[in-house]
Amino acid sequence: SITSAGFKNTDGSLSLLGQVFGSPSYAAAAGINDSGSTRQTVNGWTSWKTETGSPLADLREQYLLLESTEN
Repeated sequence: SITSAGFKNTDGSLSLLGQVFGSPSYAAAAGINDSGSTRQTVNGWTSWKTETGSPLADLREQYLLLESTEN
């Protein structure tokens, strides 16, 4: 679970507002547009936060570092 409103699926996509998004930025844009914003772009890597407040970008960086040390 990323937040109570959006969920990460097993294939890495995000589900939000009854839709599935392949990018955290597309999902974030849909979320802010649903709340009334007219913005067309959003950086989903920094907009989405974990339950502890860490941006999704931090989790991605940790994962990439782990992958690079295992290979």
